[in-house]
Amino acid sequence: MAHDPITFNFTVPWLTWFAILVLSVAAIILYLIPVRYLILAWGINKFTKKLRKPHAIPNNELLDFLSRVPSDAQLKMWQELRPELARVDTPKKRK
Repeated sequence: MAHDPITFNFTVPWLTWFAILVLSVAAIILYLIPVRYLILAWGINKFTKKLRKPHAIPNNELLDFLSRVPSDAQLKMWQELRPELARVDTPKKRK
């Protein structure tokens, strides 16, 4: 799986901290609110979205987030090339 996004190894530190924060908040919400109520709220939101905002453009926030995280191949392709140290031939002193 060389093309999977690298979210949790701090390749992009801001996105990693954001993902950790979102997962922590989700864990707290799941601890405090029963799953039945969360599914009910998600279903009401999904089926009334067209009634509330008829001209909204649909998007997927999770895919938007993951598309910003570079894959291994992208990191390798965009890594900074280090110049080779050129040998400086110093003139030899004649005795």
